[in-house]
Amino acid sequence: MTAITLKKKVHEYVETTDDKILKAVYTILEAHAKTKKEASALSTAQKRELDKRMKLFEAGKMEVYDWKDVYPRAAAVCRETLTVVG
Repeated sequence: MTAITLKKKVHEYVETTDDKILKAVYTILEAHAKTKKEASALSTAQKRELDKRMKLFEAGKMEVYDWKDVYPRAAAVCRETLTVVG
């Protein structure tokens, strides 16, 4: 079922349902919206750090690495860590 079809069906159902079901659906949607908002919110310090890094990146003053270069090094570190711990 496409998202458009699903939205139409939900809308039709909401128009004809009783208050108890309507309140339950509303509660679920509110909880989802709150969780989504909280998950995407940055603290002031995080926002400041992100802005600082973005300025460095845009000015070409930040070192960046391609994933194909990072992955082998990261995998090696993980293997070493597992060897020491295991």
